[in-house]
Parts: sequence; structure tokens; C-alpha cells
Amino acid sequence: MFKPEFCPNPECQYHVLNTKICQHRWYSMDGFYISRVYGKVQRFKCKYCKHRFSEQTFSLNYYVKKPVNYKTILEGVISTSSISDLSRKIKVSPHTIINREKRLAAQAVAIHSRLIPFISINEPIVCDGFQSVVTNFYFPNNINIAVGQRSQFFYCLTYAQIKRAGRLNFEQQKKKIRYEKLHYINPNEIENSFSELIESIIQIFSKKKNSKLILFTDKKLEYIQALKKSCTLDNYKKTHQFSHVQISSKEPRTINNPLFPVNYMDRQFRKDLSEHVVKSICFGRNVNNQLERMVIYRFYHNFIKDYRTRNNSNTCHSDIAGIPTKLKMYYLNRFFSKKFFTTQIQQLYTDQKILNRAYITPMQKEYHKGKDKNTDSIAKIA
Repeated sequence: MFKPEFCPNPECQYHVLNTKICQHRWYSMDGFYISRVYGKVQRFKCKYCKHRFSEQTFSLNYYVKKPVNYKTILEGVISTSSISDLSRKIKVSPHTIINREKRLAAQAVAIHSRLIPFISINEPIVCDGFQSVVTNFYFPNNINIAVGQRSQFFYCLTYAQIKRAGRLNFEQQKKKIRYEKLHYINPNEIENSFSELIESIIQIFSKKKNSKLILFTDKKLEYIQALKKSCTLDNYKKTHQFSHVQISSKEPRTINNPLFPVNYMDRQFRKDLSEHVVKSICFGRNVNNQLERMVIYRFYHNFIKDYRTRNNSNTCHSDIAGIPTKLKMYYLNRFFSKKFFTTQIQQLYTDQKILNRAYITPMQKEYHKGKDKNTDSIAKIA
């Protein structure tokens, strides 16, 4: 018989994964309801906060009218399948695919947040920007990523909307001016985005005692300015626990290049994610959906993908980073079935923005709180 481990209400004192607090019967049976998909489903009621919930509340398929195979969606995301392509394969609407990708992204962030504190390797962090587009080719973006130099563990990412550059003909220049009038783009967006990335890196390294933070980047001016303005780096600088190494982006992109980890991730994105393929007719229509797919890919890269395919060593990037294999498998075995509550986990600041859908998509109406107004109807990849 199913027994709830905690109360799903975030404001309840029993909303904790603590056996000492939840060892007594804090809930009571509250009847059941009949579901066309799952049949008879048991209901519960918390004795403390009076919150009602059911067995399905703890499932990844909560409030689902048509179950789909999450493994098929994950395999599609990492193998250049667009939302329209997946909807045709699974025979569901594109809105359903977007909804399931959102659930997978929340699962991926939860596992990432829970396993990051167990990283034991002390390695330099390599940062760089990855450029793509959203809405149309007049709205390029810059996705800053942080990757471990030895483990190639994908730590975190941030988003920056930038202006289109390069040579344009007269008609293209007119279009660009018209678009920029409709949607304002902050010229300091890359600098602000990199500052958020630094905050998340420090949030990870603050849990490690006596660990020196070594940062590798190229010679982009926005990175230097962001590092100078960072207040949280002051303590590291005073104790000589921070060093910044700059490498020219014109150096050969070989395995001996210190920037190889981010160059490697750049290649993986171009190869595996449909909206980032070079000269692709498939591009992201919604910023938040695009970042959710990126978070899903981060989960696949860190915890499932082999570190080196040709060696057949069956080790992934999280193993190289020092995360215990048994702990990783504990969460992986529950990834497609059990819902992980992000309210129980301290997430990275950058991941919180992605889960809260706080980014504004150009040319789309937004809620004042940062959530999309018509996300399901217009946020899809053609």
C-alpha cells in the first residue's frame, strides 16, 4: 500500500524528507476517486495543515489525462527531434510535448541540485558563450555555460538576448530597426548574464572548504567587467583563492586547448539539439522552452552519457566529478516515475530562473511576473 513520505504543501512542517519528523502518522485517509487512466486512486489529508492530496501527487504523471513515454521524449530531445517531430511520433499534440518537457526539466534540475554537493573533484571551471537564435534570426542569443575542465561536468548556464550583428542589406537593416523598436535589448545583457553565472559558480564552490576557484575564459571584455564588479568574489580575491586565466579564442580548438571543455559542449549542442544545428530551419520559438530543453540535455550529458564513447568504460561525467555511483543510480531509477519536489531542494539561482520561466521571449506578450501568457500556443519548434 502506498504511504506518502511527506506533505506536498511547501508551507507545512511535514514538507521535509526527514524520517524523524515524519515517523508518526501525520496524515489520514480521505477516500478515493476514480480516474479513467489510473482507476481507483487513494486520497489523503494532512492532519497539520489540512491539505488534501492523492497518490498521484507524488507521480511524474500528476494531473495527466494521457500518459506518454518520457524516455521517448528524452531520447528525442537529445537526438535533434523537434517538438513537431515528437508530437507526430508519439501521436499527441505539441502542447503535450511542451508540458512533458517542462516536467522533465524540473526533474533534471532537482537531481542536479541534489547531487552537486557530492562533487569531490577540485578542478578549474571553464566558461564561454554559446550563440543561437530564438523567435527569428533577428533575435540571436548568448547562452553562457560553465563546464569542469577535467570532468567536463556541465555545472550551470545563463541566458542573454543580444542584437544581430554582421553585414545586412538595406531591407534587412530596416527589419532589424523595426524589431529593435518593438523589443528593447539591453546592451549590457552579456555582462549581466555572466555575472549571474559567476554567482551560481560561487554558490557551488562555497560549500567546498579550502578550494581555490580557477576560472578559464576567453578575452571577452564583458567577462572582465563582470568579474571586476562582482562583490561576492571579493572574499576569494582577498584570501587569494581566485584566479582568472584568459585564453585567446583564436587558438586551435584541440584537446590541449584549456577552453576545450566549452568547445566540446558547443559541438555537442550543434550536433544533438535540433534548434542549435548550424543553418537549421528549426529554431526555438520561446526562450523558456529553449532553456528547459538545455537543462534536460545537461542532465543527459552529466548523468547518462559516457565520458568517452570509444573507451567503453561505462563511466559518465558525474563519475569523473566524484559523485557516488550508488547515489546517482538511486535518483536515476526514480527519474521517470517519482516526482521530485523542487521546493525541498536549494537550487542554483540560474536554475530557479529557468524553472520560474523568468525570461522574456521577443515579440511575445508576457505576464508582469515573468511567466508566459500564451506559452503553450506559440512556444514550439517548427
